[in-house]
Amino acid sequence: MQPSQLVLNLLKSIEGKALKPYLCSAKIPTISYGVTNYEDGRAVKLSDPAISEARCEQLFINTIQKYIDCVNKIISKPITQQQFDAFFLMCYNAGVGAFSRPAQVAKWFNLDDLVKVKEWWIKSFITSSNTGDKPIPGLVNRRKCEWQIFENGIYKKW
Repeated sequence: MQPSQLVLNLLKSIEGKALKPYLCSAKIPTISYGVTNYEDGRAVKLSDPAISEARCEQLFINTIQKYIDCVNKIISKPITQQQFDAFFLMCYNAGVGAFSRPAQVAKWFNLDDLVKVKEWWIKSFITSSNTGDKPIPGLVNRRKCEWQIFENGIYKKW
């Protein structure tokens, strides 16, 4: 599956456009729309030069495929577009590495236990070891936003 234009637009609005590197809430250098690594795998550094609007868009487009591939690989049962979009948003935010580990959300989804999916969704990937493992309010809000997409098809930023 592929992410819908609705979720790509929402993702851009959540991440915000950054033409110069900045530190995200997890203290990771970031550019474009939440991009932390360039296409060649190099990590974004705060000392990197600013990028153009066109490069910002291209970097985003070039970056999303690994998250699409990850969701398509991890989710093994049939999935709706809104469910895919919600998983894609979560994967984009948590990262392929974190999402690829035996994540409880994907596990319960693949076992068709939606009660457990919701239970785990709202508490998954809401902390960062870079910030002392305390829940980050923005990540808590993000999981709620993703759940609204998953359960109700509501594509709305908090």
